Amino acid sequence: MLLQNRLRPTRQCFVDGFGHINNIAALSGAFIGSYSHVALDSIMHIDVQPFVPFSTEIIIFNSITVMELHVYCTIAGVVGAIGMGFWWMVWQERR
Repeated sequence: MLLQNRLRPTRQCFVDGFGHINNIAALSGAFIGSYSHVALDSIMHIDVQPFVPFSTEIIIFNSITVMELHVYCTIAGVVGAIGMGFWWMVWQERR
């Protein structure tokens, strides 16, 4: 019950009862998604220059192998799926 009370204000802050996302959630999601995508692409593609116009150096290219990048992304996806499953179970319990 205590966990449900802690999750309820956060959910209502970003999503209304009809599933519409407010502007803060949409803008922060777009910002984080865009820049994380560029950062991940710049690790595996030599033609991505994430710091232009400030610098043309490609600092993070080959900082880890492509296989390691795929493993880390897979782990992040699994952790995210578990988190979403947990959130869904709590949300269903409240209904």
